[in-house]
Formats: sequence, C-alpha cells, structure tokens
Amino acid sequence: MDIEGLGYKTVHSLLELGLIKDPADIYSLTEEDLLSIEGWGEISVTNLLSAIEGSKHEPLSRLVFGLGIDHVGSTVAGQLAARFGSLDALLGAGTDEIEEIDGIGPEIAGSVVEWAADEDNIDLVKRLAEAGVSPVDETSGEELPQTLEGVSVVITGSLEGFTRDSAKAAVLERGGKVTGSVSSKTTALIAGENAGSKLAKAESLGIPILDVEAFARLLEEGPGFLSTSDT
Repeated sequence: MDIEGLGYKTVHSLLELGLIKDPADIYSLTEEDLLSIEGWGEISVTNLLSAIEGSKHEPLSRLVFGLGIDHVGSTVAGQLAARFGSLDALLGAGTDEIEEIDGIGPEIAGSVVEWAADEDNIDLVKRLAEAGVSPVDETSGEELPQTLEGVSVVITGSLEGFTRDSAKAAVLERGGKVTGSVSSKTTALIAGENAGSKLAKAESLGIPILDVEAFARLLEEGPGFLSTSDT
C-alpha cells in the first residue's frame, strides 16, 4: 500500500514484531502496537494512523498496485483500474477481458486471474473490505478540476447529502487528502451533525471549521476563501 510514513524500515519492524503478515493487517494496527516500535513516539504514531485511515479511499490503481500481483506495476495497475472500475470487477474478470486492454497480453492477464483465484488472496481482499478499504472509482471519465491540491481535511459528524465515503471521495477526486485526526497541518475540519472531539481540537488550534454548505464551496473553489471567511 502507498501509505505516507509506512516505508520499508517500518514494515520490516512490524513484520519482525509479528504485528502484520499482509496488507490487511495494516488496518488493524493500534496506537499501542506502533508505540512498541523502537524510537517511535506519539506524534509519529498519530501521523501514521491518520495516513492509514486516509489510505482507505485512495484511487483504485494504488490499491491494485499495492496488492503485489506479478507483472502488475503502477502503469498496468492504472490501466486495469480505468477499465474495470472496482476491485470486484477486476478480480472477477477473465483473461480475455483483461487482454482487451492495449498493451496487456497473456502473461499479465494470466497473472491477475491466477492471483484472484488464490484462496489466501480472496481472504485478503475480504479483510481489506471489512477494514473499510473502499478505493475511488477511476472510470468516471473526465478528471475533475484539482481544486484541493495540497489541501488536507478531516471529516467528522453526519453531512447532509453525503455519506462518509462519498465525502472522502469528493476530496480525493479533486486532489485533496483526508486524514483521521486534526493537527496543525489540517487545512479545514468538515463538521456535520454530532461532531465529536475533533471539533474541540480544531477550535483549539484555530483550524477553519466548515459546515456542509462551506464544504461544497471548498470542493468547487478550493481553499482560497478560507482566509476571508468567518465559516
């Protein structure tokens, strides 16, 4: 998985400690688990847990690449994601369907089908879904304006007109990032009804707090209005 802060050294430590065996285990990591890594403190742990949470709704191509399917690099992963739109559709495809994609031949198609048929991999995909991993569909056509490039938001509470997943997807599709906790690096907190402790944290840090209407404006215009808005 392409998760900020989860590099080779950290993965190696987690494997040595027996905390993970495959990518799905990453989503079960706790603060206590990560604090057991030598040299790790609360800030590092908080940042990684936020990155792990945010990675649940990355583009489908990143998830496909991160599965480690033989012969499937980042370029091929992007082609597969664009063609099939969901992991279920890709892993249910036959070799003939996969080979219809320009530049993909029998070797790659066979590798994907073989990977999808393996019982351990079937279990892995099931556990990823149970952990809340729901990649963004990349077949929607024309790319949306990247109004949120460089923007990092936290979403809390219930937003009218959005599910939690659709709100996250709306941010990701526009080049933004969604994290699980508020910090000084947070651009804005998107707060719906029944917002929890994240609201108080944002207020204490002076982070802009947006309701659903301001969130819609953020998606359309980007963060420029935040410096002049009382929202």
